[in-house]
Amino acid sequence: MPKLVLYSAVQTELITLAEAKLAIKLDSTSFADNISESVSVADGYHAITATATGSAITVAGKKTLFLLEPVSLSAGGTLNVKLQESVDNATFSDAGIAFTQVTTANDTTIQEKEYTGTYVYVRPAYSIVSAQASFSIKCIQSEATSIEDSYISDLISAAREYAEEFLTRAIGEQKWKLVLDGFPSDDYIDLPFAPLVSVSSVTYIDAAGTSATMSASYSNGYIVDTADEPGRVFLAYGSTWPSTTLLPYNGVEIIYTCGYTTSTLSKKVKDAMLKMIGAMYAARESGISDDDLRAIDNILRGSRLINHG
Repeated sequence: MPKLVLYSAVQTELITLAEAKLAIKLDSTSFADNISESVSVADGYHAITATATGSAITVAGKKTLFLLEPVSLSAGGTLNVKLQESVDNATFSDAGIAFTQVTTANDTTIQEKEYTGTYVYVRPAYSIVSAQASFSIKCIQSEATSIEDSYISDLISAAREYAEEFLTRAIGEQKWKLVLDGFPSDDYIDLPFAPLVSVSSVTYIDAAGTSATMSASYSNGYIVDTADEPGRVFLAYGSTWPSTTLLPYNGVEIIYTCGYTTSTLSKKVKDAMLKMIGAMYAARESGISDDDLRAIDNILRGSRLINHG
């Protein structure tokens, strides 16, 4: 009885998180609506100080950019600004991010630093030496857009698995092991799931438990047909299957790679998967409706693989 064992699963889904979100109309607010601005150090003159800090900004789950805006320094004055980070908004440590020291030579240049760390709060810390300085420090943030990325990623995988089962095709490259009790009477072996990419090995195990590997050769062994659907392992011309007495079960193992890539997956199949993701997301409580499922099946049906008889 033939058995299929997943040897190596899909590593990268062919539908991206961004494509899935677009299909379910998530994160569809305008760019302007998704941007916020806050002030950490107010605009104006600030006195000489060895150390001072601005207001802390909540940065968790957001893209955050700090702006040190135009400065006016008196002769001989310097301004030093760095970022500090904290998990509790009480104890702060240096984040290792510092702006270029400001002097009269560059005191009209806007500077920016992006915070890419993992803490919850960030604030600027600064020192002003020799003369007062006029400046401000602002923060521009891109708001967190979705807390459901993990759930949506699961929907992507579920849609792929449904399409694979319906089509008998592999969507995304994956490796399988086909296990047979023995070699067939025909001169070929069908390999489930199209398209076939390559065959790694054809191995057989004798009655004593010793394994051997057939040669991949046009002159003496097997050849691989990747053009047909499903793909096949053929005996080379003039070759025969090994006549060794095999184990009474699971005596033959074929390891092979199959599956579409981003460039080879048809638009029709991808569209059907996106529709399924959208339908599952919309019906997350009640479950996808029969009407939606029939509509998706109708899109997929023309790409369904009919096995050789």
